[in-house]
Amino acid sequence: WIVPRHPVGPTPHARFAGWLASLKGDNGRGELLLVLDGLDELPADSDVPDLLPPAAELAPGCYILASSRPELKAAADVGLKRAASAGPSFVTIAVDAYAPEHQDILLAYARKQLAVPRRNGDALPQPWAGELVNLVRGSFLCLFHFCRALRFGIYDRLDCLPAPDDFYPAFFDHLRARVGDDLFEKVYVRTLAFIAVAREPIGV
Repeated sequence: WIVPRHPVGPTPHARFAGWLASLKGDNGRGELLLVLDGLDELPADSDVPDLLPPAAELAPGCYILASSRPELKAAADVGLKRAASAGPSFVTIAVDAYAPEHQDILLAYARKQLAVPRRNGDALPQPWAGELVNLVRGSFLCLFHFCRALRFGIYDRLDCLPAPDDFYPAFFDHLRARVGDDLFEKVYVRTLAFIAVAREPIGV
């Protein structure tokens, strides 16, 4: 991708809208979609929401998809209200964890993951898909973890899976039992702690 220079503008969001237009045009793209995930996780004084322009000020073919839980801190709330000030150019879509559309997506994902062969060449039973979706209570992240744990043999059966809220403690207990206390404390704990505090993508 050709990365354009920062354009001139009176505000951060005006400059950002101009930069997105240049990014799309300089690279010969008819459309450009920017995804901003987890706005609710930004600190209250974050300057990231300052970049959100009113939707009508985006160049034709430029779109921003911003996702968030309902509870927003100050900066993100102000940024989204600015984006929404454009009227019909801004659309809000509420996603309910138990809405049929969301449940269908979870079910399709579970079926796809269960169909992936395990190391012994066998796929997991497709009827488990519906039971997994019921178990995770609408959480895609939890479904992702459960499917991987089943595929890689961390758990052999659905009735061995922990409750969603207990997954991480149960997984680490399983990992400790599998590799031993010494290796777990000296290698795994330190590596996981390093990854948890890293502010940039890293390779291990």
